[in-house]
Amino acid sequence: MKNENTKSVRERKAAARKKAELKKNLKYVAIVAIPVILIALVILAAVIGKKSSTIEINYGAGLDENGKIANVNVSDYVQLCDFSNIVFQEPEVTMTDEEWEAHVTEILKAAELDALTDEYIAENYGEHAKTVAEYEAYIKNLAKEENIKTGVLDYLLENSTVASIPAKYLDVVEENYDMQYKAEYNYYNNMYYQFLGDYNWKSHLDYYEMSRSEYKAMVKKSATDSAKQNLVLQAAFEKLGFQLTDEDVKTAIIESGYTEADMDTAIENYGMPYWKQFAITYKVVTEIAKTVRVN
Repeated sequence: MKNENTKSVRERKAAARKKAELKKNLKYVAIVAIPVILIALVILAAVIGKKSSTIEINYGAGLDENGKIANVNVSDYVQLCDFSNIVFQEPEVTMTDEEWEAHVTEILKAAELDALTDEYIAENYGEHAKTVAEYEAYIKNLAKEENIKTGVLDYLLENSTVASIPAKYLDVVEENYDMQYKAEYNYYNNMYYQFLGDYNWKSHLDYYEMSRSEYKAMVKKSATDSAKQNLVLQAAFEKLGFQLTDEDVKTAIIESGYTEADMDTAIENYGMPYWKQFAITYKVVTEIAKTVRVN
């Protein structure tokens, strides 16, 4: 049965962090984002000015060659919840009319159109739909599928218990998050220099508007949340008796936003252990989502 304390999927969606000052002063720079299931940033290379630096992040640190947490028996740390009968209510996973209208507005702005037409849909989204009505049905169905997957992930994390986190693994994840946050600071500070000829922040603490202790707490929380998620998802993967195939990994990489042509780049940037861990998460969530009942 559904846990009554489980929040709606929509409420649980984390809002993306935005830098207001950058939006006022810089051109928008799009970065391919790995989906909500994934907790990681791309390797950011700052290449401008005297402060230029490259931060190399080993995303596979703490993992074995199969993408599992190295030298750890996850069942010793995780009490997995029963996920055999997850139930969501229709409003929890359904795209609202307001969300659909917002989606249409974004298309109209980008295409500089006054209205969405069947002709435009057929020309630009013909692979999925030929008319506006078909496209709306496609998008709403896609949103529902993704909301169910998000709900499954949240359900597993909220209802499973992690007694403790292996200390060595947590240290590795924490170090990675520290590097990721500093890489983000370096990237945007140097971008600021590129566009405006000056650096906008004196340090990563200035960028995040935090004291040293607040920054350390942020890194600690991010690392702890990530480590717990990895423990729970690996435990579910093993309980279900899954084995990863090459096709599973390929599918996960493509679903993250890469194309098949970019496969080598994805592996070079993140490493195969990282992608195998991501594939574990993706396979668990996708397969459990198929068993969910929506009332």
